[in-house]
Amino acid sequence: MIMMTLAGVAVHVSRNFFSIATCGRDKVFSYGGADMVSYQSVNELRQFDEDKKNWIPIVPSVESESNGAEYPGIVYCPRSTSHGDYLIVFSGYDDNRGDCVFLGELNIFDMDSKSWRRIQYDENEGKARPVPASRMRCSMVYVPQRDVVIMYGGVRTFEEGPYDDVWSLDLRDFSWTLVTTATGDPPKRILEHVPPLNSKIVVPSLDDEDGELLLYMLDGETLHWTSYRTGLKEEPHF
Repeated sequence: MIMMTLAGVAVHVSRNFFSIATCGRDKVFSYGGADMVSYQSVNELRQFDEDKKNWIPIVPSVESESNGAEYPGIVYCPRSTSHGDYLIVFSGYDDNRGDCVFLGELNIFDMDSKSWRRIQYDENEGKARPVPASRMRCSMVYVPQRDVVIMYGGVRTFEEGPYDDVWSLDLRDFSWTLVTTATGDPPKRILEHVPPLNSKIVVPSLDDEDGELLLYMLDGETLHWTSYRTGLKEEPHF
């Protein structure tokens, strides 16, 4: 929910397609999404206030150059020896230009200075500067042991299907590296975002034979996939 004024009265306006990043109970953030009144993408960052049970906008000292994004990848990176507390936001799509445009950009929010920094990418640069393709609904996790962000999957169009690539973002210079996992990728993934668990990316999947819901976990430190059976079955939602 966000606040706007109509006829001098403050009212709540709903928002959808935003992304959530967490770090414990006291650090819960939302970024981006679409204003359900104007249907435009927004770039507002908010933090949930546990005492007030409300979302509080974070006013930046340096405004974001981005127009905002819907379904971007996002992760909170606690302070380390090389940086302060960061929020890292990757890609998503922008609905403010008439057509849906996927964003080739990385946005970094410094929690200490309350400032945004944007790094734009050209996907046609080739091997000289490898970068992930722009996308939405990717999963991201911070790995403190190596001070990197691991990103997995996402989707660009439903016709193309989901991505199955894994990338590492070095927080010292914000360079990307395409990495190889120790085991195979999860089959028949479900395109629902699941919050990370510690330094693990969680990906729901389905067993082709009996339709049982499986959980695949990618350990960000070892880059090893592990699968777990849940005993649950996919059921129609109608």
